[in-house]
Amino acid sequence: MKKFIYLSVMLLTSVAFSSCDNEEDDIFDASAAERLEQYKVQYSDILTSNGGKWLMEYFANTGEQGYAFVMTFNADGSVRIAGNNKWIGGYKSEVSLWEMISDNGPVLTFNSYNTVFHTFSTPENIVGGPTSDIDGSDIDETGTGHAGDYEFMMMGATDESGNTVRLKGKKRGYTILMHRLAADTDDEALLAGYAAAPTKMFHEKIFPLYMTDETGERFVVTQSDGIFTFYPEAGDPVTQTVSYNALISPDGIRFMNTIEIPRANDGVFTVQTFKLDDKQQLVSTDASSRAEINAGSLSELYVRKSYKWAVSTDEADCGESMTALIASLKSDLKREVNQTFRSMSLYYDAQNETYALSVETNRGTYNFYGEVVTVGDDTVRFVFPSEDGTVKGNSNAVKFFSRIPSFKTALDMLNASDYKVSPESVLNPSVAQLVSTAGAAGFFTVKLK
Repeated sequence: MKKFIYLSVMLLTSVAFSSCDNEEDDIFDASAAERLEQYKVQYSDILTSNGGKWLMEYFANTGEQGYAFVMTFNADGSVRIAGNNKWIGGYKSEVSLWEMISDNGPVLTFNSYNTVFHTFSTPENIVGGPTSDIDGSDIDETGTGHAGDYEFMMMGATDESGNTVRLKGKKRGYTILMHRLAADTDDEALLAGYAAAPTKMFHEKIFPLYMTDETGERFVVTQSDGIFTFYPEAGDPVTQTVSYNALISPDGIRFMNTIEIPRANDGVFTVQTFKLDDKQQLVSTDASSRAEINAGSLSELYVRKSYKWAVSTDEADCGESMTALIASLKSDLKREVNQTFRSMSLYYDAQNETYALSVETNRGTYNFYGEVVTVGDDTVRFVFPSEDGTVKGNSNAVKFFSRIPSFKTALDMLNASDYKVSPESVLNPSVAQLVSTAGAAGFFTVKLK
């Protein structure tokens, strides 16, 4: 009996944020059962008030990314649940039933099957799920499925506003957060943003990433399908690598729990939430843990031998110099060799073990050889021989260099100054402007192929 009274006191504290008067002063005149019924009513009122729309940050297990659901609770016991993920085939919305029941406290249950939500708690084999590392065959998850919860203990609001409510999975015990949404929120548009967030925030070819904490220690970070790995750059990647799951949202990431990352020498770095700042890098929001995650040295991306950068020919992506160069290339190639300009790119030519500027036409490629060097963390310098007789390249480039004046123009333009790498996102710098240090007009945009 003492245990149940203590629980009731805690429940009273957790739902007090919804009360607008002082009636709770007299609540201990009621029995424990009556108090529990009052808490159930209060929580039900919270969920259905102000339009009843909430964003649920859901985790089914510790080895899988988090998922976003939009839930619209109605006083008649119905709830519309919307989601957007591969397990339900993209965006889907469906109405089912919900109820606030008693089970050692108020419990939110979704008590009629909803194909959007119960997919994660049904103990069936996951079609298209994990495969065996040995032979690539499907792993049979029959009996467990995603192993997620569909009933949740109500744990109260996270602050006085009452706009974020904390739940706890009844079976698995995972913490689930629900954030109140405006009643006129467009469910499909909101969830489309969540579905697009991972590929917008991260690029599969730009890895590893780096986390730097407030002491200056750097950690190596990788991400795949919402699973993040960390290890201290100065430490041992074999024994110190840790892995955690997170929900990736349009404005940041939240790990299912507070994570602990080993430091190189001693101790751990703890953190749970990161938000994108104006440079589009991830910055921790935990008061006691300060860290940033980004792609590291931007200039290093241009000397990596595995990357190929396409030069955008869209006038909106080019300064005056590149716009004029593209026009000249098109004209010269058509006039001199009757070829149509198609593209231009910068990359490391592994076969010839040298850096290349490549001009592609409808009939072949002209590859000019040189080098690119880093000048600090965000600046690069191109060095291409550009005088007749000194030019290095494939047979097409050397043979036709003197006949196509714009080839020399291109090489001279690259050699004329250093270029600052200015991406839209320092976390995903797969699109960046290379801005000439000689003047803003000399910029062009490159995109990772």
